[in-house]
Amino acid sequence: MSSFNESVGLGYLKTNAIEFVNYNKRQMSRIYPKGGRVDSSNYMPQIFWNAGCQMVSLNYQTPGTVLEYVNPTAQTGSYCKYKTHADSHATHTPHIALYHCQSEG
Repeated sequence: MSSFNESVGLGYLKTNAIEFVNYNKRQMSRIYPKGGRVDSSNYMPQIFWNAGCQMVSLNYQTPGTVLEYVNPTAQTGSYCKYKTHADSHATHTPHIALYHCQSEG
């Protein structure tokens, strides 16, 4: 597994996009915010997901468009969790984890 800051990742996409995509087919890669983001802002992770990067690190202390894009319920007063359903609800898989959202309150 390799970790790249967003500047290095963008550099690979600009100069060696095909090689970077092929690398991500063989290896796990994580992209994290560059150190110059002193305001804890976020980059747009979609471009790295499109290149095959499996993990992105985001600054969750800064609400905004990116976090709403990644988790649309982050700003709506809802919470989400994985919920394991009983055997009677899953006919093919005994313990299936489903993503479940509900409003707080």
